[in-house]
Amino acid sequence: MADVKKIWNDVIAKDLQGHGIKIFVKFLTACPDQQPIFKKFASVPVGSLAGNSDVAKQAMNVMSKLGEFINSSNLANDTKALAAGHKTMNITLTNFQKMFPIIADYASANAGGDKASWMTALNAIGNAIDANQK
Repeated sequence: MADVKKIWNDVIAKDLQGHGIKIFVKFLTACPDQQPIFKKFASVPVGSLAGNSDVAKQAMNVMSKLGEFINSSNLANDTKALAAGHKTMNITLTNFQKMFPIIADYASANAGGDKASWMTALNAIGNAIDANQK
């Protein structure tokens, strides 16, 4: 997790919104079944997602939280609020697991590190969220 944390802080954190929008567009393109979950841009055509302000806001929220979790020394505690909030929307580990490979692919290709390290870090976050939703 140390190399993921360093890459996050040295590269990705410098442009959270830019990276976040690219990740979100890749995610919603690869997993169109997930777009209806996001009510504010559920009906936005895929080709218009990158320029949509609601997508940009959601991407920033996701990337900010992800940065907090990557830098966390206590995932079990730090994921509690997000886990509870997402549980009320029926967003579970299954949903997160659809996004994790997209993040890992993007991050390893555009920021550095290997995909396996990114997946290990993201799965640790997912497991903490899942444990807090039970």
